[in-house]
Amino acid sequence: MMTGRTRARVRSLVILAILALMTTLPMTLGALPVAAAPAADGEAAGASAPALAQPGEPEEAWEPAQESGEVPVSDVLVVYESGYAVGTRTIQVELQPGPNRVIVGGLPAEVDPRSVELAALGARVRVESKVFDSAARSFVFMVVPEAPGPASLRLTYTFTGLAWSASYVAELDPRLDEVTFSAWYCLSNRCGSSLAPRSITLVAGQCNVLAGKADARGAAGLGVTAVSVSCPNTIPNGADCYLQAASASGVPARMVYLIDRIGVTLSDLAVNRKDETPVLLALDMTVSPPDLTLPLPAGWVTVYTHSQDGTGHLLGEDTMGPIRAAGSVMLRLGKAPSLHVEKARTDQRKIGTSSWEEAYQIRITNLGSVQADVVILEEFPGEWAILQSAPVAAGRTPSGFARFNLPVPAGARTEVLYRVRYTL
Repeated sequence: MMTGRTRARVRSLVILAILALMTTLPMTLGALPVAAAPAADGEAAGASAPALAQPGEPEEAWEPAQESGEVPVSDVLVVYESGYAVGTRTIQVELQPGPNRVIVGGLPAEVDPRSVELAALGARVRVESKVFDSAARSFVFMVVPEAPGPASLRLTYTFTGLAWSASYVAELDPRLDEVTFSAWYCLSNRCGSSLAPRSITLVAGQCNVLAGKADARGAAGLGVTAVSVSCPNTIPNGADCYLQAASASGVPARMVYLIDRIGVTLSDLAVNRKDETPVLLALDMTVSPPDLTLPLPAGWVTVYTHSQDGTGHLLGEDTMGPIRAAGSVMLRLGKAPSLHVEKARTDQRKIGTSSWEEAYQIRITNLGSVQADVVILEEFPGEWAILQSAPVAAGRTPSGFARFNLPVPAGARTEVLYRVRYTL
């Protein structure tokens, strides 16, 4: 049973505990990180706000908090085909006189800490040091402003594991004269963190990155395609997200037999040859704006057709180079066993210090039961011109090849003769 003296002692201890708590509580609250001001346009929505330390506060109060892996990185991203990405985040802070600690979290798991740069926009702010906490995916910056007050800081960083590629689908109409063509961008997230970017720009080509090799050197080649795409709500780590880049129906197309830059197969046309150069079955599309926005980057193409009952059939797949201008796009679908081709050089002479003239004969045999529309592509070094050709004239493709178009009737043999002059 508690005596009066015991109860008095308990009351005294409780009062002392309350007084101690009231004394320490303001100090604890004062040591909490101060949230940054609302983000200006360009700051990542959903990214963790930076914590700003006050001068003279205990250092242990500024340990960066652990970041949850469920919080997506939400910054402006530029993504390269090589698997590198650049993130940009704008941060609004209220800086005090003297040194300030700014803590920025919510970075991708695969961020390269060597690449991280914090710079002031407008006001003069000196960044004295930065400390990276890999477990928390955060940086602690020590910054000193020229004058106290609000400041806009821009964080720039690179990380790996986010790449993109282009893929295409062509559906050939049952009449075999047009296709429905769609283009897709695939974002592959293997960076270790979920992403919810405010904007995404895709850049084709390879950029010069050291990739840990101290002796690596070279000029950056950013390619010909840089395009902004709409952003999905979230790209989870480990996911592939497909965004439609373009789509067009009624694109003119036809099935052709392609003889693609073959070498000389016969030194004597009277000699029979056992191994024939394969002729390819190809889909020849004619693309042009405004149906398709150009340029389109290189990518993988899948070609379908549908039977009368709507059943889909795979005609073939091919890789396609960049489409930079309107014109013919040739998709190689497989071998055409019903056509045989032979090529012989019938004349060769040097006509100058670095100029030559050559004559060729290409013999095409159609063993099939239907007429074959044949396309012949030829490639020559340096500057070239076709001087003579029969039975059809040659054209020049945007890629710099000579192109011959001719029909070969079923069960017939057709020969193409031409003479070319080229200068190295």
